[in-house]
Amino acid sequence: MTLARQIAPAISNRFDFSLIEPVKSIHKDVPFYFIGDNSPELVRIDVIFKAGSLHQTKHLIASTVNEMLGEGTESYSSAEINAKLDAYGAYVIKGVTSDYATVTLFSLVRYFNDVMPIFKEYITASVFPEEELAINLNNRKEALLHNLKKVDFVCRKEFSKLLYGDHPYGQSASPEDFALVKREDLLPFYTSFYQRGPDLITVSGNTSQAVIRTVESAWSDWPTRQEPLPSTPALPSYTPTQKELVFRNAIQSAIRIGCPVINQHHEDYAILSLGNIILGGYFGSRLMKNIREEKGYTYGIGSSIISTLLTGTFVISTETGTEYLPMLRDEVYKEFNQLQKEPIGEEELRLVKNYIAGHFLKSM
Repeated sequence: MTLARQIAPAISNRFDFSLIEPVKSIHKDVPFYFIGDNSPELVRIDVIFKAGSLHQTKHLIASTVNEMLGEGTESYSSAEINAKLDAYGAYVIKGVTSDYATVTLFSLVRYFNDVMPIFKEYITASVFPEEELAINLNNRKEALLHNLKKVDFVCRKEFSKLLYGDHPYGQSASPEDFALVKREDLLPFYTSFYQRGPDLITVSGNTSQAVIRTVESAWSDWPTRQEPLPSTPALPSYTPTQKELVFRNAIQSAIRIGCPVINQHHEDYAILSLGNIILGGYFGSRLMKNIREEKGYTYGIGSSIISTLLTGTFVISTETGTEYLPMLRDEVYKEFNQLQKEPIGEEELRLVKNYIAGHFLKSM
C-alpha cells in the first residue's frame, strides 16, 4: 500500500469506543475499584494514601517515609525483598505529591498470589533501617545541591513560596533539613498515614474473579480506621507580587508567571482548562506560535493548571536568553489580554477540541 503523505488524514468527530465499567467494592470504609477484564497477563495495583507533604509537620517526612517503604521490613531486608520481586518479574513504584502518596505494584497474573504477601508487607511492615535511611538522605541531599544550581529548579521553588508562603504547598526543603530527619520522626507519620489503612485501592489489567479474591483477602485483616486524619492548614490569602533572582554568569533565565485558581472539583474547571490549552497547553498554542515560532525568544513555552486538594495553580513556564526576558514577558501579557478581550475563533476552537479528543483517546 502506498501512503499519500501529501494528504492529511481526515478529521472526524465521531468516535466508536466503549469504556470499561469499574467494579466497586468497599472494605472497612476503603473503596476498591477493579477496572479491566480477564485477558491481560499483567495486574496493576495502586494503593493510595492521604500522606502527602500537606500532612507533614517537618520538612522531608512525607517523601522520606514513602521512599523508605520496602527498604527493610519486619521479615526481610531490602535486598531480600528486591530479590523476591525480581524472581517473580514484579516491581513496585512509589510516589508522593503535596496531597497523596501512592504505592504501585506491577505483577504477572501467574505469580500474583505469590507476590501479594510481599507487597502487603512492603506497605504495612516497613521498619526504616538506620543505614538505608542515611544513604537515602545523603543521596537526596546531593541531588538537591545539584538542582539548586539550575535556574529552572530554583524558579519553580521560589514561585511556590511566593504563592503559598509557609503553607505546605509553598514549602520546600533546604540542604540543612536532611540532617534533621531522624528515624523517630518517620514512625509516627507512618503509623498515622499508612498503617491506618489506604484511602483508595484501584486494580487494573487482569481483574478476574481470582485476582479480585486475592486482593480483597490480602487486605481483609487491615485494621479498621478509628481516628480521622488531622485537619489540613488553611491556605494563606494571595497577594500578587514578583521576585527576581540573579545567578552570576547564567546564560538562561527561567520564568514562572501564575496565580492560584480553582481546582478540578469546581464546576468551571473544564472551561478554565480549555482556555489554558488554547493559551499554552499544547504545541500549537498561542504562546508557542507567538513566542517560539514567530519571535524565537525560547525553544519552548507552556502553561498548565496543577489541581491539588485545596486549590489549583495556574502557571506559565519557560526559559529564555537573558537578553530576551523583558520582550518575552511583554508578549505573555499580550496573549493574556487578547484571550480576555477577543472571542476565540471557530477554527481555533475546533482544532483545540479535536486535540483534546485525540489526547483523551490516546490516554485510554
